[in-house]
Amino acid sequence: MLGHTRATPLRCGLIVAAVLCVAACAKPQPRLDPTRVVSVAPCPPMTEPRLTFESNFWLNLHNFLYKEAKRRQGIDDDGAGARGNIGSDTTGLRALTPTERRAWDDAVAYYAREVLTDRMAGADSVVSRVNDRLAAAPEASLAGAGVDGVLTATLTQVAPIYRSVWWPIHDSHNQAWITASRGLVDRYGGCVFPRLQSALKRPWPSAPIVIHAATYASWFGAYTTTVTGPNVTISSNAVGNQETYALESILHESAHAAELLQPGEAAMAADAAKRRVSLEPELSHVILFYTTGEIVAGVIPSHIPYAERFGIWSRNSETARLKGILTGAWKPYLAGGAGISFEQALDLVVQRSGR
Repeated sequence: MLGHTRATPLRCGLIVAAVLCVAACAKPQPRLDPTRVVSVAPCPPMTEPRLTFESNFWLNLHNFLYKEAKRRQGIDDDGAGARGNIGSDTTGLRALTPTERRAWDDAVAYYAREVLTDRMAGADSVVSRVNDRLAAAPEASLAGAGVDGVLTATLTQVAPIYRSVWWPIHDSHNQAWITASRGLVDRYGGCVFPRLQSALKRPWPSAPIVIHAATYASWFGAYTTTVTGPNVTISSNAVGNQETYALESILHESAHAAELLQPGEAAMAADAAKRRVSLEPELSHVILFYTTGEIVAGVIPSHIPYAERFGIWSRNSETARLKGILTGAWKPYLAGGAGISFEQALDLVVQRSGR
């Protein structure tokens, strides 16, 4: 229904142009300003989860080639929240030489042929296999990273081109997004993260959750991987990750990284089996969209929840139906004033949504 998978890949458009970029393109101003929004009440310091932010060269190059391969193939499947400031964010600092152009085109062709179709290793997800390994690799070399040999050679071949033409711009945007997002987390994290943990009844992990900023991060603008630990990749370009949506996206993806959905998924599966009904496969994910949106909007009154703003609820009749069910059955539990327990709220959701 939603197609938002977990790295199991989980969430804007990029156009590679070989023209000179204006100076402002290389030194962007942060698009997120935590001083522009006001919380209902001051939030205490956030103690958990521990979040770290990074802008990794290889991960950005990989995702940029992936997106460029999609563009060359005529694939335009980005969700409404994943679209971004295409020209200013992806224009190169200079034109490619003929030799660089051939090497870059070869790399894009390889991605279109092997990575988009995921022929590298059977049916396993390419995101699951390479994302965390690329993110952990030092910028100097992919040697020893454990990445597929041909993919390693392809990335290594075009790394000097990317480093010279696009990386200064991409990293600059990533760093601006990181600075502003940290500000939002510092200001509101002590409110929203404890509320989400309390609502979903699972503790945050002791290991830090790493937030990787990248120009492109899947058709949805963000995704989570858990191969080597809790890792989140978020597009610094996507409109759905700007302003207070950066906070909601970080909160949402951190829940996936920490596997906070497990208690609710297990409870609903058992309840559905007892009632002999079937549930929408992504019901728990829909609940997460609803929950994170409500929590952020409850702390920042001006915030319109992501699912409302970027068309999740209006996507089809099923999502519209589920929104109505959650408003009646789940929202009172989140509000905390109706005396409804976690189990009772989930049971009511199962009753009303089961087929």
